[in-house]
Amino acid sequence: MAERSKISNNFFWLLSAEMSGKLFQFLYIKILSSVLGPENFGIFSWAQSNTAYFLMLITLGLDTFGTREVSRDPDKKSHFTSSILSLRLLLSLLTYLIMLLYIYFLDKSLLTKMTLAASGLMLFANSIMLDWVYQGLEKMRIAAIRSFGVNLLNFLGVWLIITEDSQLVLSIIIIGFSQILNAAFLIFHFMKFHGPIKIRIDFQLWKKYLKEALPIGLSMMMIGIFSNSDILMLGFLRENFEEESALLYAAVRIVTFFTIPAQLLLKSFFPVLSRTHLDSNRSHRLSQYHLISLTLGLFLFQFVYFFSSDLILLQFNSEYLEASTLLIVLSPRLFFAYLNMNLSAPLLAWGYQKQVFYALTTAAVSNIALNFVLIPEYGPMGAIISTLIAEGITFVYYYTLVYKIEKTLFASNFIKAIMVFVFTALSGFFLIGTLLPAVVSAIFNIFAFVGLIFIFKVISLSDIKQMLGR
Repeated sequence: MAERSKISNNFFWLLSAEMSGKLFQFLYIKILSSVLGPENFGIFSWAQSNTAYFLMLITLGLDTFGTREVSRDPDKKSHFTSSILSLRLLLSLLTYLIMLLYIYFLDKSLLTKMTLAASGLMLFANSIMLDWVYQGLEKMRIAAIRSFGVNLLNFLGVWLIITEDSQLVLSIIIIGFSQILNAAFLIFHFMKFHGPIKIRIDFQLWKKYLKEALPIGLSMMMIGIFSNSDILMLGFLRENFEEESALLYAAVRIVTFFTIPAQLLLKSFFPVLSRTHLDSNRSHRLSQYHLISLTLGLFLFQFVYFFSSDLILLQFNSEYLEASTLLIVLSPRLFFAYLNMNLSAPLLAWGYQKQVFYALTTAAVSNIALNFVLIPEYGPMGAIISTLIAEGITFVYYYTLVYKIEKTLFASNFIKAIMVFVFTALSGFFLIGTLLPAVVSAIFNIFAFVGLIFIFKVISLSDIKQMLGR
């Protein structure tokens, strides 16, 4: 019961901060996309995709490794924090030098190069971020406040300063500095309430940490390659990539937003899963988690499909309306994303890092290979088709692996989730055909889903009470 209460408390703080923070993120992205216009905003999104690749050289699984170790031995939190922070600082300096060399040889406009160079601030911000420590300590309230704060600062900076499309580079600098300020907040909080942080140079210890973290890090790296390859390759394989990158980013951003509940559940459950990897009841827990994730993923797939145009106009403006077609085709990714995140997290927590790495490597290589074939001819649509095929490959791999380990196909889960999906999708189909405002139709669709999950016993009131620890 205490475990459930802790999970629900963690989830509450993460959800509260994430939703309030996403409100400010929604606002500053809307301002940026409108002020900069599709062409400059396309450069903005392409620079971020590039930076995501360099960020992989800093994380290397150290955040997930650190969370796991702090969760298992909280008394050594100051030791872990000092050692990992020092290592990541060194990695950020080396990575930025590599990034500058890459920019020098890049065959792009000066504006694109300057935007990418300014994005390097995010490397330093990420290296000193301590979210992983507070996740391991299961003090999500502090990490939640930081998450809220960074989006608030981004919004204020963009809203007060960015007024012209010529301020593209300045907008990147504002976002980078706000991340550094928020990272500094966590460092000061840790030093005040949990212990000192010292620069600790210990190559033998770093080697040990990297040896343990890299199997996880390689998996995270494959996720990063998979997630960012579409926009990145669009910039290299298409001549006029700027506007196409903006449209693809618009569609991807909407889908990414709707994966937030899955990400929050993973953050809340991962410390518990790490401690209970030998629990004989883990199959039952996984089945419950799988059913909720599957049902929610299918619901969000149909929701985004039916309300694609409204969602694009809500986050962006009419200049980006063409992205709604891309969003419709991309919407099934929510189904795969929820399933794949649900299946990969327990595997990582239970020590199957190599298998997860093989699955993600197969998906990333497949996505890149398909992009080379489809993007030159079909542009953003080709990138989306590549992504969906790669997600499907990942699902088949994970599903087969979990079956071998747990000896279950989750057949009843699929039947329940599909029934909820069918009836919810029917409500969405009929609502779209009415003259009701989009907001009203969306609310009806959500209420239909909530009612159906109780009717088909996906979750019960007693389950909710248990999750809340009551």
